[in-house]
Amino acid sequence: MKLRILVSASAFALLSIALTSCADERSKQLKAIAVQEQALAQLPKDLEIPTEEQRRLTTALIDQYQAFVQAFPDDTASGTFAFQAGLNLETLGKFSEAITMYDEVWKNRPEHRMAPIAYFRTGFISEKFLRDNTQARERYEGFAAAYPAHPLAENMDMQLRFLGNDEALLNAILSQQDSLQTP
Repeated sequence: MKLRILVSASAFALLSIALTSCADERSKQLKAIAVQEQALAQLPKDLEIPTEEQRRLTTALIDQYQAFVQAFPDDTASGTFAFQAGLNLETLGKFSEAITMYDEVWKNRPEHRMAPIAYFRTGFISEKFLRDNTQARERYEGFAAAYPAHPLAENMDMQLRFLGNDEALLNAILSQQDSLQTP
């Protein structure tokens, strides 16, 4: 009986230490992310091409976001950090990696507030930057099916009809606007 109580007490103590350690690690990572975000925010943002310092800080921030998502996949902040990692990867021109992070958001957290935008961005990147219209079509159609009520899905039929032809899409939108304004 004493042995059973001792084993139970030891197990409880180990569990408490593990949970405290986990909470400490989470806090430490959140603080590191906040410090890195602050350092990056201090740099000018109006440059079309990131400076070497911006690239270095952005890469470090992406690494911290990814580490948090990996260490705490069920944490509510993980969806936001995965999305932010995707945005930052886009600014560095790492489009395939950005898609991977956006996929992390919408596939693993479909109810997250950024999931629809993350899914849409995978199609947008595929079309505009990777020039892969087949993948773009699949992603746009998947987005529209998964989030039909989202504002970005409203013009998806037109987006798909003019996939890869920005000028034709723009003309169609302008033509539609003109027809709405004509009495």
